[in-house]
Amino acid sequence: PESVRIAEEHNEFNEQLPDIPFAVDVVPEGLVKQGADLLLVNIQTNVLVPHAQPIIEAVAAGGCLALSGILAKEIDEIQTAYTHAADAQGRPLKAWDSRIDGQWADAWMQFS
Repeated sequence: PESVRIAEEHNEFNEQLPDIPFAVDVVPEGLVKQGADLLLVNIQTNVLVPHAQPIIEAVAAGGCLALSGILAKEIDEIQTAYTHAADAQGRPLKAWDSRIDGQWADAWMQFS
């Protein structure tokens, strides 16, 4: 809920963007298949890995996925899981990027 509140505040200050809907929901029930141009998921690896397929399915063709809440020591596990899940769906990654800050990491990817 805190990340949604902050995202909504930032969206209000950015006049170039339309109103963007932000929500707190459960994975995978809260995901809409093939709908998001950009999906942000802030949760730990133990949820991200087993739900890689439905998370990727929620991203539109050519869309982007940003993951955070990942321990730095688990970023390779995330990359492997999401690369395999994307390949299994016939939507290979066009781009992958990750940053590490202390013990935390994030990942950004774009799908075909």
